[in-house]
Amino acid sequence: MSYAWAKKVIHIQLPSESRTILGNSYNVTTTKYRSMFSDGTKIEFIQRTYDLDPVTGALQVNHLSLMTIVKQYNP
Repeated sequence: MSYAWAKKVIHIQLPSESRTILGNSYNVTTTKYRSMFSDGTKIEFIQRTYDLDPVTGALQVNHLSLMTIVKQYNP
């Protein structure tokens, strides 16, 4: 994951959207990246500026646990 994070390239940056998280309003920006694992597997992943950690349920800000691997891709 560290390798993929270090090699990431922005693929799409979506406009921010207002979301209510734990009773507070946040402007959430979503960025889609393309990268690869150290074995050469090409991946796309998504990162949001604010979201709930799926494990702890706590609000996270630009936290790697919010990185979601979407799919493999072919260039």
